[in-house]
Amino acid sequence: MRILRKLYPMEKIVKILSIRDVTHDVRSYQIEKPEDYRFQPGQATEISIHKDKWQEERRPFTFTSLNEWPFLEFTIKSYHDHKGVTHELSKLKPGDELILERAIDFEKEIKPILISHCSPCHFTGGKMYERLPFDKAETILKAEVQPILLKRIKDEKENELIRKFIEQRKG
Repeated sequence: MRILRKLYPMEKIVKILSIRDVTHDVRSYQIEKPEDYRFQPGQATEISIHKDKWQEERRPFTFTSLNEWPFLEFTIKSYHDHKGVTHELSKLKPGDELILERAIDFEKEIKPILISHCSPCHFTGGKMYERLPFDKAETILKAEVQPILLKRIKDEKENELIRKFIEQRKG
């Protein structure tokens, strides 16, 4: 595998296993699934094409596979009226490579941050729990909660991880 640029910590290079036409402008891409890769139904992740000029052009795509499957699948409509990422994706073939961002796990990565910054108020028994339970991912995905939450989490890495999680779950 040829690495064209330094990968970010949350990225993996994966091969396209197969491509199936769904309609004239929609294709289903089956790609390698990195070991222990997990995601939530409805979650998206950012993908870029592992070719010169396309590596930094990350776009969010929603999984159309299940966690139990041995591969990841994305069903993507290509827009050929402009020469963007989906147009370039339509030119790829099995064996070509993509750069896949790791899906962020709420229970393992986000919830511990929230516990350390928002406990006890937003957790079971806390005075804010009934209105804003931070032990549930749905709570931090609410648009009205995000600005306040992100303002309170001062650590840049933690803040960025929460932002990425929100982006991935918007799909």
